[in-house]
Amino acid sequence: MSSNLGDKIRRYRLQAQLTQEQLAEKSGLSVNFISKIERDSQQNISLKRLAEIATALGVSLEDLVTDESANGKDACLSGSYKRLESYLDSLPIEVADQISAGLLLILKTQPK
Repeated sequence: MSSNLGDKIRRYRLQAQLTQEQLAEKSGLSVNFISKIERDSQQNISLKRLAEIATALGVSLEDLVTDESANGKDACLSGSYKRLESYLDSLPIEVADQISAGLLLILKTQPK
């Protein structure tokens, strides 16, 4: 990614004119969690939690996870992200978190 996830969340939050407290309330997450995500680029976050943040910010999940400098190939992934998000939403939270953590680990180990 051209900027880390925490920076993107902070940027979208500020564009939406939300405080960390307001984003936490809208996403159903704690202020402490939002603060940690924005500060720590190495912080692990499940796709389900990331989707909750994206929804609260009024952006798509792919807006948060795709490389802004990438070419149009990311646009074709949009449907895949939506199907993945829908699938994760259908699972118990513990299972969705485990799958999300595994997917994020895979994504972090991919060459850029």
